[in-house]
Amino acid sequence: MPIPKTAELLKPLADDLKKILERLDVIEAKLEKPIEPEKEIKVEEIKKIVVEENPIAETKFPVPSEYLEMVHSMLNSKFGVTITPEPSSPMFRFTIVVPREYSPLSDAEYESAKADLRPIMLNYSDGVPGVRAWVEKVWNNFNAETKAKIKADQQTDGH
Repeated sequence: MPIPKTAELLKPLADDLKKILERLDVIEAKLEKPIEPEKEIKVEEIKKIVVEENPIAETKFPVPSEYLEMVHSMLNSKFGVTITPEPSSPMFRFTIVVPREYSPLSDAEYESAKADLRPIMLNYSDGVPGVRAWVEKVWNNFNAETKAKIKADQQTDGH
């Protein structure tokens, strides 16, 4: 069997390299074209409308009384609750709204977020046990001083 010559073997590679060089020349030519100056864009002042939002008022889905009672009995009645159903899903977003006085967020963080929200996705089948487990996790996230304040306020709530 005859051994092909090196030149014959390298011919396809040389052709590919030639094509690459031609493409690079085209790219270089495009880069050397002067860039058109940017058109002047008129900037108009946009008036900012500030809307005070109350995260508790956003709920349009009723909160089951068992869930609300769970939050109020384990924490206190100053804590809010929102429920947002997930479309086409057996889940809902359960959010505990932490009052400012118990929030560990700095003033800047709280102002930026507008609220201290503790959301979780729950299945409808999780029910009260799922809510209880989340309230316990939120409770355990507070430091000892805040827990004492929450419990003291709970005593005045009557829970």
